[in-house]
Amino acid sequence: MSDEPFPFGGGENGALIRALDWSDTGLGPISEWPESLKTTVSVLLRSPVPIVLLWGPDGIMIYNDAYSIFAGGRHPLLFGSKVRDGWPEVADFNDNVMKVGLSGCTLSYRNQELTLHRSGVPEQVWMNLDYSPVLGEDGRPEGVFAIVVETTQQVLAERALGIAEERLRQALNASGMVGTFSWHVQSDTFYSDARFAEMFSVDSAKGDKGAPLSEYLAGIHPEDVRRIADAVNHAVLTQEKYVQEYRLLQKDGSIRWVEMRGECLYSENGKPDRFVGVVIDVTNQKNAQERQRLLAREADHRVK
Repeated sequence: MSDEPFPFGGGENGALIRALDWSDTGLGPISEWPESLKTTVSVLLRSPVPIVLLWGPDGIMIYNDAYSIFAGGRHPLLFGSKVRDGWPEVADFNDNVMKVGLSGCTLSYRNQELTLHRSGVPEQVWMNLDYSPVLGEDGRPEGVFAIVVETTQQVLAERALGIAEERLRQALNASGMVGTFSWHVQSDTFYSDARFAEMFSVDSAKGDKGAPLSEYLAGIHPEDVRRIADAVNHAVLTQEKYVQEYRLLQKDGSIRWVEMRGECLYSENGKPDRFVGVVIDVTNQKNAQERQRLLAREADHRVK
């Protein structure tokens, strides 16, 4: 390595490191830094990924430009500070990081939730964090190398999507809609919503991946399956709209009534291409009709 500290630049933080008087940090002037520390700092300065080095028992912080963005209003005061003092709101978390890292072990977190005060106010954030020990001149851990990737926007987006999907499920439940389907006739590959697949006793993962039509037909009540298979074939051959009511035999032995509506779409050469449609749960209506029928029969018996 050149006698000049960090001769290959290192962005804004490389210049900041050169300008800082490190004598007040406990590390001493850069000229006295061990080669292991200089090498590690040179590596992190050139990385586009947010990285912070926590050196020594106190975890004195040295980091790159990408980490500066993550640090927000705490930058550049974090430079040369002890990690427990620099991030006091998560001092206990970092205390464990230092103990584990300096013992020679690694740590890894995915979407770790923490509350940071990057701009002077509490802020809930999520991060992927990877910690590994950095060996000194004698081969023993002298610091901790931390890769910090914020995932807050991803986590919030996934949560928002989950809320939207739950609202959609509630709306579908209220309307009785089970879901949509698309049967690719030529390849005999049936695609559906996850909820649709589950109601037909098919693995929900196969909804997106696709499965043979026979797997969905297997979920139909044995007394109805032949009628439904014939009706599907009839719709494919005649190009007529498909409307059928039938029973589904659930895994717990219960019965659900559904109404399927669909039609077959054809390619330019006239061959059946895709059979698409929707399924509606009509169990409540069927049960209500059955109750009305029983009440009417009971009333008829009383009259007689």
